[in-house]
Amino acid sequence: DILPVLDKMGMRTFSEMPYEVRPHGYGGAIWIRDFAVRGAPDVDLADVKANVEETFLQVWRGVVENDGLNQLILRANLTWPEVRILRAYSGFMRQARLPYSRAYIEQVLNEHPQIARALVEMFKSLHDPKQRKKDGKAGEKIIEMLQQVQKRDHDRILRVYKTLIENTLRTNYFQADAE
Repeated sequence: DILPVLDKMGMRTFSEMPYEVRPHGYGGAIWIRDFAVRGAPDVDLADVKANVEETFLQVWRGVVENDGLNQLILRANLTWPEVRILRAYSGFMRQARLPYSRAYIEQVLNEHPQIARALVEMFKSLHDPKQRKKDGKAGEKIIEMLQQVQKRDHDRILRVYKTLIENTLRTNYFQADAE
C-alpha cells in the first residue's frame, strides 16, 4: 500500500527492512517496515523532507490524490496545497478538451519543476487577498523560462497554465476556515 504512494511522489524504494515488534499486553506481533528510498538525483531529500512527509500523510488519509503531480513535492519543493492548484487547472484543461492526457500534463510539469513553481508563485501573487500590489513580474519570469522549453506541446501546456492563472477571477484557495 505504501510503495505506490512513494512511487507517485517520484521516489524509488531500493530496500526494505521488516522488524517484528511484540508490544507488552498487545497479544500479537506488529510489523514495522523501514524503507530506504531514493529521489531524483538533483534533489536533496533533506530539503524537501517536511513536504514529502506531510504529503504522504495526506495521501494516506485520502485528502490528496495519489497521482504523478505529487512528484512536484520532491522536484519543485511545493506543498500539497500548492500542488492542488496545478491539479485543479489540469482538471479544467481536461474539461476544456485540451488534447493532452492527464498523464502527459503531469509529465510536462514534472519535466519543468522550476516553471511549475513559478506558476504557483504567479497564482499566489495574483490572487492572494493579502497582497496589496499585483505586479506582472511572476508572469514575465515564466515567459523567460519558457524560452528554454524545447518541445512545442510542453510550451503550449505551460502557456495554457499561465493564461488560465492570469484569467482566474476568484479562488477559494486562501480561505482561512475549514469550509
